[in-house]
Amino acid sequence: MVVWLERRAGRIANIRIAVGPGGPVPFRASATEKALNGKPLTAEAVSAALDVLLQEARFRTSPQRASAEYRKHIVGGLFKDTLETAWTRAVSDR
Repeated sequence: MVVWLERRAGRIANIRIAVGPGGPVPFRASATEKALNGKPLTAEAVSAALDVLLQEARFRTSPQRASAEYRKHIVGGLFKDTLETAWTRAVSDR
């Protein structure tokens, strides 16, 4: 998972999210980006965006790899951690 963002006045001004571990191919989570753009990074905003992401992703079960439920669980944790890291690293808060 990759999250890139810009901060302005304590809000997410621009964001890009790419997800790899969820489905058959990596995808850009554009609906999740829209859910976060223009909002401050609060627990409520992250929770709402995670709901959007989990609906947007097409999780699959693989007999050789992980189940859809496990992938969903992992993506949820990765999303929160990666988003918080991107927020912290985007220090140019204008």
